[in-house]
Amino acid sequence: FRNIVPTFDPTTLIGTRELGDAVATILGNPAMLLRDHGVNVADKDVRRVCVMTLWMEEGQTISCEP
Repeated sequence: FRNIVPTFDPTTLIGTRELGDAVATILGNPAMLLRDHGVNVADKDVRRVCVMTLWMEEGQTISCEP
């Protein structure tokens, strides 16, 4: 799962312009993971964001099964 969705590795608060720009660059993808924080999803409408979020949750659940 991690190999498909990009991960923003710094675990600090995004409180500088540089960190914000780094997140924006990664968010050129429909979704990204913020290490130790969760998922960040952006798409053209709310419905697509909800579906993408559910897919990510399902994928994470499947990848963590023994």
